[in-house]
Amino acid sequence: MTKCATTALVALHHWRAMPDAPRPARLAAPRLWLLPFLALCAAALLWLTQTNVPLFLAVNAAARVLPDGFWAGMTALGDTLPAFAILLPLVARRPDAAAAALITVLIAAIASHLLKYGLALPRPAAVLDSGLFHIVGPRLAGRALPSGHSVAAFAVAALVGGHTLAWRAWLPAIALAVLIALSRLAVGAHWPTDVLVGAAIGWLSGFAGLHLAACCGRCRSRALHWLTLALFFAGTLWLLTGFDSGYASARWLERAVAAGALLLFALSLFGPRRTP
Repeated sequence: MTKCATTALVALHHWRAMPDAPRPARLAAPRLWLLPFLALCAAALLWLTQTNVPLFLAVNAAARVLPDGFWAGMTALGDTLPAFAILLPLVARRPDAAAAALITVLIAAIASHLLKYGLALPRPAAVLDSGLFHIVGPRLAGRALPSGHSVAAFAVAALVGGHTLAWRAWLPAIALAVLIALSRLAVGAHWPTDVLVGAAIGWLSGFAGLHLAACCGRCRSRALHWLTLALFFAGTLWLLTGFDSGYASARWLERAVAAGALLLFALSLFGPRRTP
């Protein structure tokens, strides 16, 4: 798990060699819409066929072949503050990426909270007997759809791969996002439909952020860059010093990600920066 997080941080540190911003026209490529389309179709199919619960129970049971600590670590990486930490070195160096990240956070937060509080759907722990499935970490009961961890994971994956549209950048980010989404079933926190809808929201939010940042020159202003940098730095510092995700066995991983991000941020202060 540490290797995955370190690889992601180092890849973002070297992103300064990539082009400043994606062209909006390229964001209309059909393959960008494939992942959210498939995710939403799968969610609809599960709902229509009433197989959401059986699939949850099957995945939750199968996940027990791996230790609880693994799934706690994966699910911890999908929280908002680890996402801030992973993106911090990129935000520090690139005003265009900072704008895209800030816009993505706003869109994803608004969309996910509207659905969470508007629908107020129950989680597995609220409707299933506790003996039927395995819970790792806190017992969560309400506001199921969408999975916020899946939203964050796939938003980061979209931001990581969106600048080049290169599969070499996308595949590791998507693989980690899928593991994070699966971890929400493994720890007993979400239904399959929750993570599928969350994946679609996160992916679309990421590319919406990239597109809007590329279209709006003022979004890449110095003031907005520093505001975004301060937000992500504060979140990373909180992750290192006081944040409690509820997964005690993953605390070391959260601190490692935060420390790695802060180290790369410090190194970025002595390197060249992209200008808007």
